[in-house]
Amino acid sequence: MPITRLHNLPWKLARVGRIPFDAALDDPAQAEDWLPASVPGAIQRDLMAAGLLPDLYRTLDLDEVLAWVDESDWWYRVSLPAISADERAWLRFEGIDYLTAVTLNGEELGRGAGMFAAREWEVTSFLCGDEAELGVRVWGGGALPRWPDSLRLRLARRLAGWLQGGLPAFDDRLLTLKAPLHFGWDFAPRLLAAGIWDDVILHTARGVRLADIWPRADWGPEYGLMIQVELDADRPRKVRFRGRLEPVNFRGEVQDKAWKMRAGEGRRTRRLAWPEAHLRPWSTHDRGFPHLYRLTLQIEDETGLLDERSVRVGARTIGWDGYGRAAALLLNGHRLRLRGVNWTSLDLLRGGEDEEARMRAFLQAAADAGVNAIRVWGGGGREREVFYDICDELGLLVWQELPIACVFMDHLPEDEAFLALARRETRGMVRKLRGHPSLMMWVGGNEWGPGRHKRLSGALSETVAQEDPSRLWRPASPGPGDSHNWKVWHGKAPIRAYAQDPAPLLSEFGLAAPPSVQTLAEMLPPDHLWPPGPGWRKRKAEWEKLRHYARLFLSVDPEQTDLETFVAASQEAQARGLQVGMESYRLREDGVGCFIWQWNEPWPAICWSVAPYWEPPKRAYEQVRRSYAPVAPLARILDERVELWVVNDRLDSPGPCVLTASIAGEIVWEGEVEPRPNEAVRVAVIPRPPISSSPRDPAALLTLHLRGPDISAQNDYPLLDSTPSPRALHLVAWLFELGKRIALRW
Repeated sequence: MPITRLHNLPWKLARVGRIPFDAALDDPAQAEDWLPASVPGAIQRDLMAAGLLPDLYRTLDLDEVLAWVDESDWWYRVSLPAISADERAWLRFEGIDYLTAVTLNGEELGRGAGMFAAREWEVTSFLCGDEAELGVRVWGGGALPRWPDSLRLRLARRLAGWLQGGLPAFDDRLLTLKAPLHFGWDFAPRLLAAGIWDDVILHTARGVRLADIWPRADWGPEYGLMIQVELDADRPRKVRFRGRLEPVNFRGEVQDKAWKMRAGEGRRTRRLAWPEAHLRPWSTHDRGFPHLYRLTLQIEDETGLLDERSVRVGARTIGWDGYGRAAALLLNGHRLRLRGVNWTSLDLLRGGEDEEARMRAFLQAAADAGVNAIRVWGGGGREREVFYDICDELGLLVWQELPIACVFMDHLPEDEAFLALARRETRGMVRKLRGHPSLMMWVGGNEWGPGRHKRLSGALSETVAQEDPSRLWRPASPGPGDSHNWKVWHGKAPIRAYAQDPAPLLSEFGLAAPPSVQTLAEMLPPDHLWPPGPGWRKRKAEWEKLRHYARLFLSVDPEQTDLETFVAASQEAQARGLQVGMESYRLREDGVGCFIWQWNEPWPAICWSVAPYWEPPKRAYEQVRRSYAPVAPLARILDERVELWVVNDRLDSPGPCVLTASIAGEIVWEGEVEPRPNEAVRVAVIPRPPISSSPRDPAALLTLHLRGPDISAQNDYPLLDSTPSPRALHLVAWLFELGKRIALRW
């Protein structure tokens, strides 16, 4: 086969002593005690499998058990198969984390830093007629770059950390483009994963290789296909291309096309026009069907087949009608409100036998809950390509950020070496993902200041424009017209503050809640379960904020209740807070959409996730399913009245429906409504019922039920005050918000 994934080979892993990154390489043959290794994977995962590390997902004090791993270096090795005399071969690593060198038969092919861009070498001379021994040296986390210690830096760290509300300033993570969350986050521990985390590929061809294929149908299904092909030829020759389009997820016709041209020596880019290709439109799951095709491209000359590659294609248009106060995302020419969630990273340790199944389960659960867009947060970087394949299949749009996150009063490097790294990593990410129809936009990173990083921001912008001019580029989130609302939660503001946010796009908002009692028992030793203490803190719980919002749904102080009752109240508070945010943005005339923080978590934590690392999902999942339903009954509860709405994000009408509003089983309003396509309709206005002081009072719940020919949707609303103690932001939270705003505008 021209392209072979090497994950089934018998990879081995061994520990070796630390050497400087620029030193001459040691000989992997001298290493001892080789262990089985999984590729793709992570060194720490292999050490757990070998019994040399405890279960890191159940361990609270990771620094103690991981210190020796970070201070060691590591060799991978495996034998690569031989190729025939008329073949050429290329070795490609889709992702190695982070400081690495690659050798074949002891000869160094290259070394460098990075995590997300592919690294590739032609290896024909090594494999022609015989096997070759591949070695990959990975420097442990202790070798990552660090800020030079000085009195000035210590003072700057202290001052900036205070202005950032206690977040570490001038952290070593800023000196790399490794996934920032590996250095520790407010929902994840410091765990400096290392290893070959993405696919390793051996690509063979006869003389001319199809090095890259980018099929473009992003101007719509009726305009055919343009295929950008990068060729790598050993000499000039006349070649013929054969293309075939086959439906992947539906029944349809198979289409064929042929082209002739002359291929020059070396790497050249060519374009193959296929204007008569007919592709059915790719759409989000709530707007139609995500039609996908497999494009198989062959290149041949008079001697026969030279190379062959297959990629997926989806035809759609994505645009923006302005950006800012009156912005709208247009999918296939129709306005689409984004019902989104934030994706942090599937796992701190990539790989594992069940990785693809877990990824599919989390994404399928999102689609089932009505989500139509995923924001891949910059703190986690990109996922393996299977993630984007699944989003293509499920009809989920993807907002992709580059691996930058939370740079406030500190700063990123802008020297030539770092700019070159940023260009290389960005180029690699863009080329890897630009063929996916689900990908809707590129963003430079999360919560950083492009204005005071002009050289770096310019390098990122230029690279994305060169490699993928078809998509929207935004330097950072938040940006113009985009809000991260942390007045709720970090500032302990009432949850109704979500409805008062002026930005048309809300790309981060959320409340934390513990997972189920069963999951907590998996995460914590029995003596740490209740009352909350050090174990909760190590699982990233912010007790004062959990307590503040849980009080809404408790009859007594949280300290006076039991664990089961507190978990239920906290999860209810999370669900109701998210409900206010989701539904406020669905009812806004100028609303672009909103993204819940956060859908998943990469390590078992007490945090904002809706779908925890371990099942079951939190109570908020059911609320997302109700509030994000494409056709949903919603209520806007105001001071003196309640507005009853029906919102329809579909492009068709479900026909006449009956909306019923009731309290404690008694109907307070009922009437007929026909939800109009892609509109929100105010159906009725009723007096606001009395507010109850008891969360268990059945009269404190307003229930809506929408019934139609193919619709049965429900929703409900607690008739309680939205916060137990309305007050101004705490000083620390206020300073944090102020510091962020200054840093992000500066």
